[in-house]
Amino acid sequence: MQGANAFDCKKLAGSDHRDRLVCAADDMHQGVGDSYLYLLDPGRDPATLDPLDDTSRGVPFFAVDDSLGGCVTYPEGFVQSGSIDRVEFAALPAAHHVRIVVFARLGKAMVPDAVLQKACESGIPI
Repeated sequence: MQGANAFDCKKLAGSDHRDRLVCAADDMHQGVGDSYLYLLDPGRDPATLDPLDDTSRGVPFFAVDDSLGGCVTYPEGFVQSGSIDRVEFAALPAAHHVRIVVFARLGKAMVPDAVLQKACESGIPI
């Protein structure tokens, strides 16, 4: 599928006999990193894709943000650390049904600017 950023994917069979992919991705904008899972339908007609809409290539359904790795404080004054550690897939009795279990960590704290700056400059984890 042209323009798709698909890596670390698992194929899931659909009830319509078409396969979809559940994929993991990471992205960073303005110092805030996103780790997310999304559903990708590679059989979708490319003519129906909107080149200006990233969700037309994959629909995110789980995400955590991390501002600590980029040494960024949110406007409200806190930093956030988040990561997806593991994803498990378990078949359910009903045909084409799958339970997706996500193991993730997410923390939020008020860190004084001086402490954050010193830790970021020295590479010391907070």
